[in-house]
Order: sequence, then C-alpha cells, then structure tokens
Amino acid sequence: MNLHQVSLPTPGNRKVLLLHGAGVAARLTWGGVIPQLRQASEVLAPDLYGAGETFYAHRSEQAFSIDEQVAHLAEVLTDYGWHEFDLVGYSFGGLLAMKLAATGEFSIARTVLVEPALMEREDWQETLTRRRLYRHATEPLKTSATPEQGVTAFLDLVSPGRSKHPRVERRVVSRLAHRPLGLAHALESVAEAAEGLDRERLLAHQRQVLSVVGERTPEPAHELHRRLASRPDWTYRTVPGCDHALPYQKPAVLGDLISAFIGTDA
Repeated sequence: MNLHQVSLPTPGNRKVLLLHGAGVAARLTWGGVIPQLRQASEVLAPDLYGAGETFYAHRSEQAFSIDEQVAHLAEVLTDYGWHEFDLVGYSFGGLLAMKLAATGEFSIARTVLVEPALMEREDWQETLTRRRLYRHATEPLKTSATPEQGVTAFLDLVSPGRSKHPRVERRVVSRLAHRPLGLAHALESVAEAAEGLDRERLLAHQRQVLSVVGERTPEPAHELHRRLASRPDWTYRTVPGCDHALPYQKPAVLGDLISAFIGTDA
C-alpha cells in the first residue's frame, strides 16, 4: 500500500488518517484539504486498493473485498505505530472508515464521514437496489476501448443528471480514468459488502462522528444524516453548492470543517 505521510508545521497535536474514494488517488483527493488541518501534526493518506500508486506485485488489477482492504489497512497502521488517531473517510473511504472503527483495534477519537458509501438513503432496500445497479454499471469500465469512454459510459448510467459543462466533465472524467479497472473493483467491493451488511449494527459502533454531505446531494441522503444527528455523538453538516464531489469542489471549506471538529476536544 503506497502511503503519503505528511508532518504539518501547525500548533496541532493530532494524527489524522485520510481515506479517499473509489479509484482516485489520495494526493488528488486530499491535496486541497490537508493544508487546512490546523489541529493535525501528522497526516497519513494511503492510496487504497485500485487507486494511485498502490498495485499488486505484478502490477495488474485484481478484485478485492472491503474486509480485505480493512485488514490490510489495519496491518499498515499497526506497523506504523498508529494506535490513536482521528479518522476521515470519503465515499468508498467512508465505508472503510466505519468498518475500521468497528474492529475496535484502534483508539479513534473522532471520525469524519464525507458523503460515505451506503449512506445515501434511509431505506436500506432502496440502497441495496441502487448498489446492484451500480455493480452492473461498472461493466463499461472493464470493456471500453479507452479509459475515458468507459468512465463516460459509467457516469451516464449512474449520474445522468450531473453537470456536463465541458470543463467540469473533463475534470471528472480525468480523475476517474486513471485506474478504470481499479475503480470498477472498488465499486463492486462496496456492492458485495452491502449484501451482507447490517448497517444499523455498523452505525452502533461509531462514536463522535461528523458527517458532511453536499447541499446538492439528493435529499434521501440528507434525511438519513439528519436522523443520525439526533444521536448525542453525531453531528451533521452540509456544504453549499456541492454534490458528491465535495472534496474537489470546496476542499478548503471541508478542511476547515474537519479541523474544527477534531479540535473541539483537543
């Protein structure tokens, strides 16, 4: 697993683990967020399976499960001596963050979930139905002649209402086209994990959580996160003008939210 470890010249004293979304490297996801983490003295941002510079030994893409990724991540953290830290996960990385916290192997002070996977709506059966569709929609990522064609076909299936302004579309496609097969495997691992997941039980293992959802993300996600915010240890925030691509759209705002949250008990 390729790791990006950053020591920050800030007055903070917190260690922060950042987990990116499906198929997009850690540097690209968190590059604009890290400078805002004023409470952090050290940041660890790994390239997860199927993304960035993390490859299998023979450098081919292979399918993986969420549990395999979590187990490897736990091994890496133990090897690095990271036993106490704050945890941030975006999308696919949000699901990993919740699963990692649920292992009980680490002392996680605060968790920030940014548009976390499998948390898009209150109705679990609807969530499963959508994820099964996503699983089928990954086929273009595996079979198209060029990465860009595969990514565009995938986006047309799963996000037909997205902004298609040429500049925005180029950026989105470019982000996702770097490792299209890795992206497909990550999305399929989420769909596979969903089939056997007890989401309420997983949520019961979460403590001191901030969930962040883009204002333009569909309303069902906001309904779920508002319900969770009725818990005394769960806070929910929205970021105006953003959708699921929040870390790329307003990284400084997101960084400020994370820093303020992890600093409340510093």
